[in-house]
Amino acid sequence: MPLRRLPPAHVAGALARFSFERLSRGRRPGEEDVHSHYRRGVAGDWRNHLNEVHLKAITARYGDIVQQFGYST
Repeated sequence: MPLRRLPPAHVAGALARFSFERLSRGRRPGEEDVHSHYRRGVAGDWRNHLNEVHLKAITARYGDIVQQFGYST
């Protein structure tokens, strides 16, 4: 089933509702809080935290989910 186009107001609303700033309660992308689920808000930052050992352990437990979501080194 193809996706239908969403009205621009819905897209703008979703972008605002799920922005890093809103979810992190005011922090801007790059401002890190190591205790927050929304740690840093920078795409690809996982590379600074997951190494080959981590990726292999995830693959052993969950199969190819790492590759499916593009988290391969």
